[in-house]
Amino acid sequence: MNDRATRVQVVGPLARYADGFRTVLAQRGYAPSSAAGQLQLMAHVSRWLVQRGLAGSDLTPTVVEQFLQTRRAAGYGQWLSVRGMGPFLAYLRRVGLAPVPPAVPAKTPVDRLLADYRVFLVEERGLAESTAGSYLCVAQQFVSHRGVSDHGDLSRLSAVQVSEFVLASCQEPNVGSAMNLVVG
Repeated sequence: MNDRATRVQVVGPLARYADGFRTVLAQRGYAPSSAAGQLQLMAHVSRWLVQRGLAGSDLTPTVVEQFLQTRRAAGYGQWLSVRGMGPFLAYLRRVGLAPVPPAVPAKTPVDRLLADYRVFLVEERGLAESTAGSYLCVAQQFVSHRGVSDHGDLSRLSAVQVSEFVLASCQEPNVGSAMNLVVG
């Protein structure tokens, strides 16, 4: 791992998890600046928890949102959303420290289809919550683009329809953006 990431010092209740998170970031091929940023975020959260007399196990969705509000108010320019905290929170959940947010009950068959897809991505494919979230975003765009009825029936879906979605979704003909959509 790059010197920049190893120089980040985490103190407080999350200190003992910093080396493991550093290792995960390196294994996943994070750029040195991104890894350092995620570790700085971890350090900030840990200091914030100390100031409030909280532990890492207190990182519920409500507490995370309170932290993010504090971070935004302090004028930080990066990692200002739950999605930005995704890799960090996913790691803490995986090691059993942070609680897993409760699942939102599905209201329609389409909601259930997307919820099942999320379970497949996380439990069957072993993807991180943040990656699964990105894939779900694409799936939601696709369902919206296709105008799928509330029945969630995709049984007659064709490759042509998927290709039409990819082409319509890419603002400029760009291989990279098309690949991201297709992977999602």
